[in-house]
Amino acid sequence: MALKVELKPRERIIIGQVVIRNDEQRTRFFIEG
Repeated sequence: MALKVELKPRERIIIGQVVIRNDEQRTRFFIEG
């Protein structure tokens, strides 16, 4: 099962010790593992 994430412009998410920051466009990605 994948983690599905959709970030709005300039939104951030913290996964573990990693901060993922979005730029100017909406982004959708899937994390599998």
